[in-house]
Amino acid sequence: MNLTKNLFYSLFASLIIMGCSKDDDVAEITGLDFTITANADDQLQIDVLPSATGAATYDVYFDAVGAPTSFLATTGDAITSTYPEAAATYTIKVIAKNTNGALDVELTKSHTVEYVAPRSISNFEGSDDVTLVDATSAITIVANPDASGNNTSANVGQVVNGSDLYEAFVFAPNTTINMTASSNQVIKMDYWQETAGDVQLLAKLEGQSSDDSTFLPLEVEVTASEAGWQTVTFDFANNRRNSYPNGDAALADLGNYYKLAIFIGFGTATPGTFYVDNITGGIEGAAVPDTDGDTVVDSVDTCPNDAGEVDNGGCPSVSALPADNFEGTGNIAWNANNLGTLSGDANLITETNPSSTGINTSANSAKYEDYGAGQYANVSFDVLSPFDLSINNVITVKVFVPTPSTAFSAPAQLEIKLQDKTSSEPWNGQVSVIQNYTYDTWQTLTFDFSDHASATNFSRVVVQFNGEANNEAVTAYIDDFVMGPAN
Repeated sequence: MNLTKNLFYSLFASLIIMGCSKDDDVAEITGLDFTITANADDQLQIDVLPSATGAATYDVYFDAVGAPTSFLATTGDAITSTYPEAAATYTIKVIAKNTNGALDVELTKSHTVEYVAPRSISNFEGSDDVTLVDATSAITIVANPDASGNNTSANVGQVVNGSDLYEAFVFAPNTTINMTASSNQVIKMDYWQETAGDVQLLAKLEGQSSDDSTFLPLEVEVTASEAGWQTVTFDFANNRRNSYPNGDAALADLGNYYKLAIFIGFGTATPGTFYVDNITGGIEGAAVPDTDGDTVVDSVDTCPNDAGEVDNGGCPSVSALPADNFEGTGNIAWNANNLGTLSGDANLITETNPSSTGINTSANSAKYEDYGAGQYANVSFDVLSPFDLSINNVITVKVFVPTPSTAFSAPAQLEIKLQDKTSSEPWNGQVSVIQNYTYDTWQTLTFDFSDHASATNFSRVVVQFNGEANNEAVTAYIDDFVMGPAN
């Protein structure tokens, strides 16, 4: 009997001890913490990485009022979420759990999303602060021909391509497109094509100054394939490349840009009609100069110092035949040009006649001065409508060139060229006439373009002394510039 009692008490004690041991083995969860890391390229995206002793799983609430996302603590990986496109503060909650009965542990932290919406470059609804420039594609604002899908807006940009390989239109905003913010280094655009099939689209950011010289242009190319409206994204953060002619240079950083050019059918002849809308990207940057106050910013103003018409590239409309006697009664807005450095521009400045003799005794003339720093220095002017070369095909100009202190290696000649101002490469397809001159005397030079009487696309006149592709300084004087019919 005693033996039986002793066994009973021993068994009872063992059960008590076993029960106490089990309770004592339940480990508490301690040291719960978590890090919040915003994506450097997308501030809307964050990574949360919890840590704790004794945790088997974590429930992560990226917004305390939302549903949790659970994952195993053993993975050691962060969990990612992306917030809506808006600046806001969120309460992030993490609950650490243990499968052995330990009490859950909870920790909350605040996270602020610093979101700046990308600027609207153009929505074609009449509120854009941009100059829309026809480069090689014709673009106009029209009613949306297919208000469906992801684009039901009223108006869109209609783009008409010809058969050139590189047809583009250009946006020149009143404030630069700032691409330095890591979360806004993309250009997005709604794009419409009639039929399915691959079309190469290219977005090109040009210049960090009004002369495009201080910042390398960059471009991103994508492929659109769907019929109808689709949204395309040009990711300059990750997919940019240097644009021609800087392809071999080190990849340029992103900055502030004066122009955005869009190519449809880049590198391939893609004739047809296309539509674009809701173009966004970057954030507002610095104000772009508009020196003459004509609403055409200097970056695309052909005559930045003379108030003119938007339809005439910022130049005054020339309704009469172009002429200038440099006595204040001319109708030409001259523009200095050089595809090299700005310091190499040719200037055209009205000054006192340097030699009031012979055929020219007028008070004033224009001093043409090429500083020799650029290979392509010239002066030019544009007209609103193309010249009628079937009638007005002769240019006459008086010229005086002092003997240079160092003899020119380039020919002593004056070249006048006719170009299409609407072309992105107006030198392609130009026509020209060259005349020789003599030193130290006023002479009248005649430039006859009657061989091109059938041409209907020329709207720019370029005046260039001593040819291209040389760095020689040239000082010359011109007067009584007239274009009209042959005498």
